[in-house]
Amino acid sequence: MISFFSLSGRFDFNDYTVVCNHCGHKMNQLSINNIIAAGYWPGSPKDLNYLFDQNLFRQWDFVQKRLPGTSEVSFLKALGDFSQAKGRVSF
Repeated sequence: MISFFSLSGRFDFNDYTVVCNHCGHKMNQLSINNIIAAGYWPGSPKDLNYLFDQNLFRQWDFVQKRLPGTSEVSFLKALGDFSQAKGRVSF
């Protein structure tokens, strides 16, 4: 199972096929190089079960700069609330 975290919330995938937007090539295995090239970051270089959208990191950076007192925990709770409001699993 892979858990994907983005500004739209958390998404859990039990089965997946990755399709290249440029050439249409399909693959069922993810490599760290493909993940990073697509704009995502793994939770760990050795564990590809948690993927984070780069935009999520950008948003955290913006929040920290505009609202410096905001904690990482509060940011993650807000993302979890958003996921739940959309009917998905919270963080």
